[in-house]
Amino acid sequence: MPEDQPHPTLADASYMARRYSVEPKTIRRWAAEGRLPVIRLSARCLRFDVAACDAVIAKRTVSAGSA
Repeated sequence: MPEDQPHPTLADASYMARRYSVEPKTIRRWAAEGRLPVIRLSARCLRFDVAACDAVIAKRTVSAGSA
């Protein structure tokens, strides 16, 4: 994501997919599996807390020397 644009507090699956370089389908699957925290506004409307998701991704990140 470009640094000159502010990051939203809550984002949809498309934004999160661009942020993590994956498909929106992957973001929705990770949410369904409980791998990413999600806010369900309705059955089809999902929103993600960007900071909370970043924290989860950072926890799961493995450095090159640790693998």
